[in-house]
Amino acid sequence: AVSSANEPASAPGEGSRVGIPNGTREPRRGGGPRYPSTCGVLGELYGGAIETRFANDLVQVVDWLHRDGAEPITVYESSFDPGRLLTLRTRNAAAYKGIYALLMAKGCKDWLYDQDITLANHHQLAVDIHHIFPKKWCATNKIDELRRESIVNKTAISAATNRIIGGKAPSTYVQQLADRAGAAMAVIAERIQGHQIAFDDLSSDSFEAFFNHRRRALLDVIGEAMGKPIAEATHQPVVADAYDLDDEEPSDADIDEDVA
Repeated sequence: AVSSANEPASAPGEGSRVGIPNGTREPRRGGGPRYPSTCGVLGELYGGAIETRFANDLVQVVDWLHRDGAEPITVYESSFDPGRLLTLRTRNAAAYKGIYALLMAKGCKDWLYDQDITLANHHQLAVDIHHIFPKKWCATNKIDELRRESIVNKTAISAATNRIIGGKAPSTYVQQLADRAGAAMAVIAERIQGHQIAFDDLSSDSFEAFFNHRRRALLDVIGEAMGKPIAEATHQPVVADAYDLDDEEPSDADIDEDVA
């Protein structure tokens, strides 16, 4: 059913919200919490031959937690290259999944429905990864493919939200989201900001400001999870040939998103 402008949109099968439970955080020497498994995923250390690393984790993490042992080698060796945000283009990458898991853990909501995006409602909302600035808009405004297809310009939203977005400019679709949700613009802004997006940048169609601010915000989220602040790269080329790119993400069924 389609909600009127005065009736808040209800999600399919909407009921009580089920959030992602917070696990017991592991102690970190010299600072806040840090997860060894998170360091391994975001540092992409669990690819290739992993038997030795798993065996080390099993012994070292337990020793670290219960016997005040040395920092596990997975934590010590992990790092995240800021340039990786430009090359993460497919959900096959561990770091790609890890970043979305961090956003979900922070309670990001769907933009149309007032529901947290969780494993519990992922299917009923038909959640998928979609463009924030649509491909069609980016092509019209000559945004380079490298940034257009990067994880910085994508987020997890429901199929219903994506149908409203279509190929429209953000300044247009945010108003339509508010109308369909029967919500004040401030409410829609709060939901969007939960995805580490600066709403003023989005609603003014300011791609450059949006991209730079969200990229920094994602790096801060990653750094917090790993317990390692991530410094900006001194030089960040924006030419696709300068990177070893992941394969293209298969079509995400964006509405009215044909670039050609």
